[in-house]
Amino acid sequence: SEMCIRDRTHSMLQTNSCVLPNSFLRTSQCLAVVQSYLKFMPNAPLPTYLTMEELSTSLQYIKYFDGWEKCEDGTLKFVDKELMEKQKGVIAKVFTKSIKSMIYSNLVGLSIPAHIFDSISVLESMAYGSRFFPHYIGKACKLTDNLERFKLYVVSCIAALNLYTKKCSPLNPMLGETFQAILEDGSQIVLEQTRHHPPAANYFIAGPSGLHKSYGKLEFDGKLGMNNITAYSLTKMTTVFRDGQILETNGFPSIKITGLSIGDRKMFYKNILACVDRKHGWKAVIFFDYGEKKVLFTSDKTVPKDLIEGIIYVPTKPNFEIFGKIDNPPRCIQDLKEVKTEIARISGAWMERIDVNGVTYWAADKVKPCKIKLPPNPLPSDSRYREDLIWLRRNQMEHADAWKDGLEIRQRQDQKCREAFKGQSVMD
Repeated sequence: SEMCIRDRTHSMLQTNSCVLPNSFLRTSQCLAVVQSYLKFMPNAPLPTYLTMEELSTSLQYIKYFDGWEKCEDGTLKFVDKELMEKQKGVIAKVFTKSIKSMIYSNLVGLSIPAHIFDSISVLESMAYGSRFFPHYIGKACKLTDNLERFKLYVVSCIAALNLYTKKCSPLNPMLGETFQAILEDGSQIVLEQTRHHPPAANYFIAGPSGLHKSYGKLEFDGKLGMNNITAYSLTKMTTVFRDGQILETNGFPSIKITGLSIGDRKMFYKNILACVDRKHGWKAVIFFDYGEKKVLFTSDKTVPKDLIEGIIYVPTKPNFEIFGKIDNPPRCIQDLKEVKTEIARISGAWMERIDVNGVTYWAADKVKPCKIKLPPNPLPSDSRYREDLIWLRRNQMEHADAWKDGLEIRQRQDQKCREAFKGQSVMD
């Protein structure tokens, strides 16, 4: 009831929690803010706040493939049995819910309990994915050879795929949610969730001393099958060097996970990563899970799924459109019909090494991702203040689920209000 909400709010404001640093309650409108949230989560615990020590703690995820085991066929097999059992019931519920809409439903927007997620948001996960930047982009800034810069940029994009193979998925950000971080070389990263549905975020990286800057749009989509799920990345990235060279990436390989309910759960990358340098006329296309030949309802694999093959080339026409989410993308170099001049070949295995013309540019046991530092006073909209994430990190799963449900209900109501307001005059 309204009286119950007021009683809980006044009780909370009289405690010491409301005077800790970085609290949104320390505003002149704190009472109204808290009441507006408690209305949507009557069973959720009262807001709690991080100490300065907790606020500055970063989850580094230095270990690759935590919870996964590499198989001979080039896939990663999920071996965390405890987590798998926890997820099975949830997967069944999600699939049933998606069937009510349509078979093979789009997954974005389905509500899933917080306790099967990682204790970070997608924004924080994307920031961690930039931890090869100081090594490769930092090295590229010292070069005057534009082609070598392009090679380093492409390699950094491939190597970064290793940083997204965690055993739990991160939480989708709320509209307006932000995240800030600082890389080892001093580069500053800021990200913001800029669209609710389908979810999308924008980011900006300011390199040290103005040597480079990067920006782009992060967008994801997913599709659920009978026993598998495919996650598509529609991400667009641009990196600009101080001398004016501009390098772009539009579309990353999709992630496919099989064995959701029957058989071994395995993960691998599919399709294409593509980069361009429009000014110099260079295009790079890297194929994942290549060599697959479809025969009716089966497929004949000729190479392990972790091997990659790629090419840097000048196209026959000034066509620098990059492959996004398309139905029938080229599957290997032989399928490319636009190669005018070949510049370099890329090969290797995305989990182990990346070679360009036979020279190793990245090896998993030699080039490690840099550490990341979190600023002590981020914006009030920072992911680290999200109550569901706070409770996840404290292993309080019931509290995390309650807050996630309440926040999503609030966000959906806000979306309805925006849609109702659309087209109206500000004076209405």
